[in-house]
Formats: sequence, C-alpha cells, structure tokens
Amino acid sequence: FWMMPTKETYGGWAASGEIDILEAIDVPEHVFGTIHFGGPWPENVYQGNRYDGPEGKPIGDFSKDYHVYAVEWQPYEMRWYVDGELYSIQNTWNSKEQSFPAPFDQEFHLILNVAVGGRLPSPPDATTQWPQRMLIDWVRVYQTENKAPELKVLEPKPDSSNPQNTPINFKVDVKDPDDNLKQVEFYSHETLLGVAKESPYTFSWNPPD
Repeated sequence: FWMMPTKETYGGWAASGEIDILEAIDVPEHVFGTIHFGGPWPENVYQGNRYDGPEGKPIGDFSKDYHVYAVEWQPYEMRWYVDGELYSIQNTWNSKEQSFPAPFDQEFHLILNVAVGGRLPSPPDATTQWPQRMLIDWVRVYQTENKAPELKVLEPKPDSSNPQNTPINFKVDVKDPDDNLKQVEFYSHETLLGVAKESPYTFSWNPPD
C-alpha cells in the first residue's frame, strides 16, 4: 500500500517523493514503512523501519490474518502504525529542488497492488507459489483541519556565538491555533536532544566537543 505524487512538482522519482504505508515482501514475518525522497534516481535516498510484531515480539506470518496498517501524515512528521502500535517516526527529509518539508508538501494518491519481480524482492522462480491474491477489508482516509503551530526562537539570538564548553540555552515561544500543543522537541539533525512540555519552552544543551 503506497502513495505517489499526483504531480511531479519537484521532478522524477524520487525527487517528488514516495510514501510506502506497507511493504510486505517475500519474507512474510516482516513488514516495512518507508519514504523515498532526495533527487531523481540514482540520487534518491530512503529511510524507514521494519515491524516484526507488538513490542518487538515476532508476530509470525503477517499474511495469516488481517492487520490494520496506517500512516499519520502531518506537515513536519509522519508516523507508521500496525494494529495501532507506533513503530516508526520520520521528520527529516528534503527534495533536491526544495527544502523541508518538500517533497511531502504536495498532493499524493493511493496505490494498492501486488508487484511481481523487480529488485525488491527478486524475480519469481520455481519456488514461487501461484496464484497469489491480496485481500483488503477496507481503506479509509481522514483529513483534519489542523493548522501548524507558529514557533519563534527567542534564545539564542540569530548569529550569536557560544563560548566553548558551555551549555547552549534555548527558549522558544509557540502559538498553536488549535490549542492542541503537547510538547516542543529539540533536535540536532535526526537526534532528539530534549523535550519541553510547559511554557516557557526551554532547553539547555551541552554540545559535544
């Protein structure tokens, strides 16, 4: 189950993105959730995670029962679920033609298919079981009216410097039009440094040498 851009605003695959809600390949004990982005092939990149079962305990053959696969797609974060369990969060991506949150700031459409051959997983051979079918109970799409919070960095000041071996103090002001703000997270690239859950939203970071 996957999504492709309705218009290739930022160029050919995967510069305009791809969102894989579910990939189940020739190893039935695993499923995957992935995003593809960056530049056109071969400059494309991807990131995602594998799901084996609840709390990391193997579930076995996923094809033996129905499961609920979901993605929550917000402007600056995507979250993958299987049967209600969160197993992957992605919040860093880009397009060669445009900065974050591109390319996932455009309209996408859904595709559900059984793919045969290709490099993932591999061409069929004498061990391949035929026929194959994919059974789908339902597909649902929800869209909220959620508006992105407005964030202003109060500290440190723009273009300021910090003495070596001293902590960097962050302070941000956040206004959420939907009044649904739960926390503010501070990152260094993909690494979560800390969380602030109450205003004023502050965090002190001791950077590595």
